[in-house]
Amino acid sequence: IAQGEGPLMDIDKHELAILESIGAGSAGSQRTLSQKAGLSLGSTNVLLRRLIRKGCVKAKALDRRSVQYILTPNGAAEKMRKVYAYTLKTLQAHQVLQARLEAILRKEIAAGHRRFTIVGAGELADLLELTLEKIGRGEISWSRGGAQEGSIVLRVSPERVQEPDTINILDELSKGENA
Repeated sequence: IAQGEGPLMDIDKHELAILESIGAGSAGSQRTLSQKAGLSLGSTNVLLRRLIRKGCVKAKALDRRSVQYILTPNGAAEKMRKVYAYTLKTLQAHQVLQARLEAILRKEIAAGHRRFTIVGAGELADLLELTLEKIGRGEISWSRGGAQEGSIVLRVSPERVQEPDTINILDELSKGENA
């Protein structure tokens, strides 16, 4: 197996945080690494020793009290594999969420609704708007902000408002998880 082509090592999120800090050149000491990774100094010491055994990190003595930690080519490859796997997992979760939003909206369109208002902000509201744009194709209209007369309000906030013609998207998404 060529270097960097082997299976993903068993590197946890804390080890990855340490690898990222070392790779970014911000690893002045174990104390600095522990602060960057949000770990205790003892945990950082144990994780560094494990990463050294795995061949991901080298320790180079600068003097009697100072050690420089260096990311090895194997460590850089493992860091990239872990980041790649995390990115794929995030993209898959995004696709699942968009498909669930699309199903909710198609159900409302099938019920005859053609005007929607998105109330709330953030990534979910943005994704909801993109989904409406994707499935709308000129058949429906939507706006963001205050509710417009005759529209179905798509609320993307955790508030449990029971108004007529209001759909709490978070509630609908949680129903889909339990179905």
